[in-house]
Amino acid sequence: MWLWWVYGIGVLFVVVPVVLLLAVWIVRTALEIARYARDIVGDAELLASRLEPVTGLERTAELAAVAREGTTRYVEALGRRE
Repeated sequence: MWLWWVYGIGVLFVVVPVVLLLAVWIVRTALEIARYARDIVGDAELLASRLEPVTGLERTAELAAVAREGTTRYVEALGRRE
């Protein structure tokens, strides 16, 4: 019977504090992850707002392709004159 008392005291003074320390560590880590996630969401929103003008790059690429064709023809014409 006294072994049950020793077991109970061991659980009370060893296992319970270890479980509580692990629980506190897990909660702190989860809160830190949540803080990082909020920072990431804020930065992603800022990045998204700054990327809105990128849609205009498609038109710029089209105009550059047209200019490249004209430039190529011009260079070829200069080569024929020499």
